[in-house]
Amino acid sequence: MRTLNLIYRDWEKYCHFNFDIFSLMLFYSKEIDENISLSLFKCMVSEYYFKLLRDIPLEGLTPEDENVDITVSELSVVIAFINNVLIPSLNVDSDNILNKYGGTEAFVSLFVNETGFTEDVFIDNDDFQEANSDIYTKENLIYCFNSLKEFLQYVHSNGLPYDVRVDS
Repeated sequence: MRTLNLIYRDWEKYCHFNFDIFSLMLFYSKEIDENISLSLFKCMVSEYYFKLLRDIPLEGLTPEDENVDITVSELSVVIAFINNVLIPSLNVDSDNILNKYGGTEAFVSLFVNETGFTEDVFIDNDDFQEANSDIYTKENLIYCFNSLKEFLQYVHSNGLPYDVRVDS
């Protein structure tokens, strides 16, 4: 299973998500606010991949470039969005978030066929565990958003940049 790692200063602070959770976080947030979710996406991928997926000139960047290209003000907006919008909405949502979208296959189909920035993120059924797994509960998604928020707050307080690495 592929893992997305957000790393600050050689693992001084980090957080990581499997791609199933990463895609679920993006899709869930995009349903609420696509514009702010694009900033959430931007803070979870390297500058290279963000530009590649958004058809922005790479200006010499390569896949080995792992830095995230995000401003302090964008971080503030994403942190507030997680804290004030996403987590409260999850608190009132159904228990199993993946089942809300019809299970694994239906979610992957929705995600892959979606228009907007998520259409460029490659996921497939192999990235997912059993649909009824505890990993897809709202409690776990809240935990993941809180982990991301705490990481971003740390970076915000201690200074940019940070890196993103994907492990297979």
